[in-house]
Amino acid sequence: NRGPYQAHEVTFAGLAPGARYTYRIGDGSPDGWSAPYTFALPDPDQPLRVIVLGDSRSDMEAWGDVITAVAEHDPAFVVSTGDLISDGRDMNDWNMWFEEAKDVFPRIPFMPTLGNHENSSPNYIASFALPRNASREEWAEQFYCVDAGPSRWLGMNSELHLGAQAGWLDTVLADDSSPWVFAAFHRPAYSGSKSRGEGNLDIRRIWSPGFDAHGVAVAWQGHDHFYLRTKSIRGEEIVEDGAGTIYVTAGGAGAPLYDIETNRWTEYAEKAYHYVVLDITTERVEATVYRRPD
Repeated sequence: NRGPYQAHEVTFAGLAPGARYTYRIGDGSPDGWSAPYTFALPDPDQPLRVIVLGDSRSDMEAWGDVITAVAEHDPAFVVSTGDLISDGRDMNDWNMWFEEAKDVFPRIPFMPTLGNHENSSPNYIASFALPRNASREEWAEQFYCVDAGPSRWLGMNSELHLGAQAGWLDTVLADDSSPWVFAAFHRPAYSGSKSRGEGNLDIRRIWSPGFDAHGVAVAWQGHDHFYLRTKSIRGEEIVEDGAGTIYVTAGGAGAPLYDIETNRWTEYAEKAYHYVVLDITTERVEATVYRRPD
């Protein structure tokens, strides 16, 4: 709705783990350059810090508060569980959203997943440069896999191609030797919304068997605007810690908060804006949830 525009991508190759780099963006003219920006690649000898958040749409002040606080933790990257903006077809929404993160995104990589509010818009694909390792080229950047330190991350699309992604999941995890595997997506398999119920059975029945088979440690979800952590689940049954997947709904980065109705799957839940900080080593993952704005 803003008329024609161009989106540019530049790929850096051969960067060294643990190194810090400085860059500028420009149009080639003498005065057409940004300030210098600095970013660092993860140091393999240090714990990997990752932040997970979701559902940043609607309240740009709350989103700005969350993403500014996130940057203070200096993560290697940030993962979103979808619904970044209210309407992915509206470039005005994207511009306001990026404006709130303009001091953060130049130095901290961002790994989004598609939510229903993105409306599968080309604006989403144009706004990010994501790995093109989906099972078909026409689905490139709609879902993808990333290796980082001792972890493998699956960014999945809960809006389309569920069955195809179940097969793709088996393929990308068939030879996986990572100590930790995480999946991130929007519509939750297990949750506790007072208005929307305990989760989405299509996600639960189509994807969760693959999570069970390949030992996915945590499934990071959005869509429901609160924080909720389940017990360890395998085969739609509650199992002892470490024997199944924990499903965490992290949907509190700016969208209107929802009322919670806990159920037998629920370990803990809270209605609050928030984000989750993960410190990951080969032996351990420590997660700390931060309420905002306090």
